[in-house]
Amino acid sequence: MAETPSNPPSDTLHPSEPTAENSPGNAPDVGVHFTAFQRFLLWLSKTDLHVAWHICTAETLMTQRSIGGMVLTTGIFAWMSSFFAVQSTFFEQSHGFFAYFIPLMVGLFYGSAIMLFDREIVSAPSKNGWMIFARISFAICLGFVLSYPMEMKLLEGAIKNQVERDTRLILEDNFQRIANIDDAHKQAEADYYKNSKEWSAKERLVRDKAEVSRKIDEWVIQVHDEAKKVRCDVRCNKIKEELRAYEADKTRIENELKGLNPSVFMPDAKLESMLVEQSKLKERVAKLTAGSTDFLSRSRALENIIDGRNQPAGFSKSNMAFIIAWSLTLFFILFELFPVLIKIFMPENEYHAYLNARRALMIQKINVYTSIELQLIKDNPDEAMRAGEMTDSLESVMEDPMHRTRWASLLTRVWARLRKDA
Repeated sequence: MAETPSNPPSDTLHPSEPTAENSPGNAPDVGVHFTAFQRFLLWLSKTDLHVAWHICTAETLMTQRSIGGMVLTTGIFAWMSSFFAVQSTFFEQSHGFFAYFIPLMVGLFYGSAIMLFDREIVSAPSKNGWMIFARISFAICLGFVLSYPMEMKLLEGAIKNQVERDTRLILEDNFQRIANIDDAHKQAEADYYKNSKEWSAKERLVRDKAEVSRKIDEWVIQVHDEAKKVRCDVRCNKIKEELRAYEADKTRIENELKGLNPSVFMPDAKLESMLVEQSKLKERVAKLTAGSTDFLSRSRALENIIDGRNQPAGFSKSNMAFIIAWSLTLFFILFELFPVLIKIFMPENEYHAYLNARRALMIQKINVYTSIELQLIKDNPDEAMRAGEMTDSLESVMEDPMHRTRWASLLTRVWARLRKDA
């Protein structure tokens, strides 16, 4: 912790009577006796600097600064916890300026809020049962809140793998349908290449036979020319038979090609609808996969890791993940409970005695002054002040430096007498 002030407070208290030099209106700033960091720690523990310098011993000052240091450390852990939670949830895939600036600002706001809450916890003066229960309950809740994002950061790699497994289980039906469509598409492509080869072979055959038919046509002309001269002999008839056979074969091939053509070059309606369905399924899978990186999905993944659910074959419950998660949680809970326990079990020191006495004296002062005013109103009803005037009068008395000094002097004499008797 920060070092003790250069001029520790002596056992001598304020002079019992107010003077121009030591009256509160003219008293020098006691903050000059502390370093800036010491003042900050005392502010975090909600310590009155004036009382701390003039009343507290060095031991009490160190205790108050230690409490402030715990509040500061809690705020730093809260900032880190919030930074990791926001950055990993909203900017995991981003690396620009705002991917770090926004989590930084959110972390600063969150850490400052936690520090202010913790400051009120450690500075609460009451030690009754309900206050103790409320402070311990809040400290436990705060421990869980701070530890959870840190657990997720420490187990980030395992959580990513678990999120992928959980997402795949959720989308298993969609993946199966996509795989079936892929298989059908691959089979259609294989049939296409097979039919394309057959088509190419038959196309070449048609071209060859067309060429033969053209030559046969020439031969037919020659046959007719020769037939005019002489009677068609055996060779002529054989050519005619071959011609008819080629023409029949050509007709058969053309009919086969007509039946083959739509399945090769025209889009199949059923396959088209399957591809459209596959595209929609892939879009749905992409949306669900992108949404699986939110804080809730990561929390479920962490829970599955600890409990051993949705794990690969042969994987058992992760005792190490369980130990890490709960060790971190218990650390933050104990860290939050420590200043509260100090406040509960620490005996009342001079600082708290002074604050309690000052509070009681100020309350008594208000009650006495109010009783006097009420008696005046009762004795002189015609001259009674309005409510606003009475409030202004009470405020002027409470804010008057000389009145404050006289009450402080009375308190100082009481404290000096108590120390002397002790």
